[in-house]
Amino acid sequence: MSFAVIGVVFSLALAGCSDVFTEPFEYGTVEVSAERRTGDPVPEMDFLLFSGTRHLEWGVTDEEGLIVFRFVPHEPVGVLAHPADVYIPTDPETGYVTTFLMSEGDERRFTFTFFKVGPGSIMATVEDPEEEPIADVRLQLFSPQAPIEEGLTDGAGEHTFTDVPFGIYGVRVIGGPVQLPPGVGVFQDGLIAEADLVERVHFVLERCLGEVRALAYDETGDPLEDVPFTIYRPEVIVDEGSSGATGEHLFSELPCGEYGVSVGAVPGYELIDPPAGFLDGLLVERGSELSVEFTFSECCEE
Repeated sequence: MSFAVIGVVFSLALAGCSDVFTEPFEYGTVEVSAERRTGDPVPEMDFLLFSGTRHLEWGVTDEEGLIVFRFVPHEPVGVLAHPADVYIPTDPETGYVTTFLMSEGDERRFTFTFFKVGPGSIMATVEDPEEEPIADVRLQLFSPQAPIEEGLTDGAGEHTFTDVPFGIYGVRVIGGPVQLPPGVGVFQDGLIAEADLVERVHFVLERCLGEVRALAYDETGDPLEDVPFTIYRPEVIVDEGSSGATGEHLFSELPCGEYGVSVGAVPGYELIDPPAGFLDGLLVERGSELSVEFTFSECCEE
């Protein structure tokens, strides 16, 4: 038999084999990523690859929060997370599990995002429209149930609420040298405190400052010098000063809010008006210029 005939016979044999043997099956791969909402990886997270009630493979994420399941068949499969108690899933919406149809040769990728249970921090920053920090802004941390605590921004316009238990919170601006709209004011909610993270909130507000001018005169209308004044808010002394030659003292750059002014004793004089020695209910608004007047009469030897 010639070599040509042998070649034809061999070719026919191979053609016949293709009718007997199926084409090789191409398995797919499933890559799973475990991370926090910051994008930081979560290592040592357990995952199960399954199909129906069959467990196909267990795996644990590496230091980069990744695991790859190989040799995944063409059928409906799913991935189930088994996090430690310290982690709570936030995405996908189904929580711990996602299911899908695997096609032959597919390369599928899924990301599971987790909260880490534990106390965290919430930092608030307050600036004006020119991006200058605003100090002494009073902030309130609150939960959906009740106010939690208050704090003041520092010279950098920042305040951090620390050791906040895991949960959802809000921060409200409740006072200070800023212009607040009427009603509910300025706040941001939906802030999440979780372990090892700093949640940040940023407020841009117009500054709100005004002034109060304290005046002292005798009953003839002449100014009195060296009259001591105190400006205060409820239970807090804001500033002190004395009248000059014109009988006045200016309390300037006062944060918006309600104030009172009291006057001290003046040797050789007694206060006529107001007899109580103070005036309350002074509402300082943005750009306001308020005046309070105290009248004395000569009474006795110094």
